[in-house]
Amino acid sequence: MVVQVQSKIRIKQDAMLTADTLLIPVFNHVKQLVESLPLFTELEFDILPLLTYARKFRMFQNVIVLGTGGSCLSGKMYTNFKTTSGPKIHFIDNIDSFEWIKLFQNINPKTTGVIVISKSGNTTETLCQTLMAIEKLDGLPYCDHFLFITDQTDSAIRDIAKHYGITCLDHPSGIGGRFAGFSIVGLLPALIAGIDVKEIIAGAKDAVAIFIEDGPTIENAVLNGAFLQNDLFLKGINISVMFCYADRLRPFAEWHRQLVAESLGKRETCDTDSSDNIKRYGTTPVIAIGTIDQHSQLQLYIDGPQDKFFTFIFVGDHPHTQPVKLNGITNKILSAINGHTMSELMNAHQQATLQTIISNKIPVRSIFISELDEQAIGYLMMFSILETIALANIWKIDPFNQPGVKFVKDKVIELMQN
Repeated sequence: MVVQVQSKIRIKQDAMLTADTLLIPVFNHVKQLVESLPLFTELEFDILPLLTYARKFRMFQNVIVLGTGGSCLSGKMYTNFKTTSGPKIHFIDNIDSFEWIKLFQNINPKTTGVIVISKSGNTTETLCQTLMAIEKLDGLPYCDHFLFITDQTDSAIRDIAKHYGITCLDHPSGIGGRFAGFSIVGLLPALIAGIDVKEIIAGAKDAVAIFIEDGPTIENAVLNGAFLQNDLFLKGINISVMFCYADRLRPFAEWHRQLVAESLGKRETCDTDSSDNIKRYGTTPVIAIGTIDQHSQLQLYIDGPQDKFFTFIFVGDHPHTQPVKLNGITNKILSAINGHTMSELMNAHQQATLQTIISNKIPVRSIFISELDEQAIGYLMMFSILETIALANIWKIDPFNQPGVKFVKDKVIELMQN
């Protein structure tokens, strides 16, 4: 079945393996969330106030964005499409001291701006980065070089802002980091990079509108994908491999990995204390980049354990290079690529891999993007969010929390205080 979901995106996937009485209630649940949650209702928010800050930071030669997880991933994804002039944007989402030292060896603090993003304002990694960045920019007017984005509640990051006179902008309330790509969290870095954020929002709105229009039917690609993955999960197929045939899609795959892992990796405890009654849910997301990972993972995917489900993402607008010329060299393999462009070879590889996966009866779907631009990425992101929420509803878990992470955060504080 081919589902035409947008002029630029086409999704082809198996029909749901079993008809399910949950189809209508799951649709109604997601539709209710679409009509009530800020994640969806605030797609209409006014970006004009952000332009002042975007223009200010575009004056720098380098802009450092400090944050971890969802605080950085959407902005990194958008700025990957940067083609205009402007500052070089560095997303520092880890506390690797080697990379930190290397970064400041290659930038001039006087021509550098720093944006700190932390929803809670208490993430130790981001707090450490922030205090060290302040030291690196010592002697400069912090109010001109720094900008914080965080919750309105009292936090460590707001204490730092108050101490140094740094402006704080409010992180959208009720929207977790991995869902914040359509808010100031993702869109401010995009504006600084010169990305058309209106097209990102337009793509997201398209995904929502088509989900509502398709209704609780098998033609609804969101519901189809969610129920298909549920059927596979029940069969023990719980590893989801996203095979992207464009390096430009790597940041999207990284964002999608967090979305799936943090939203769906949950456990449900039954009434008794017995561990036998704990139900665990989730699919393990794996990133594969074509053609690179055809040489590192494909052998496992074809002949290894059949516990994987594949999503292939193909791009139709690869830039065309000059055809390959042999210049008199005689060789059978070289003759096969003679006269072809790099894009044509890429297309042959992706089709060969897809056909091999299908011939081995491995569950797979393909997404074709005719033009990989801001609208397409906005659509793809929102489609993924809707599908994730639908699957979470089938499993009766909360896709918006991450209780398993809190223990680690508290343990870090305990260890550092000892």
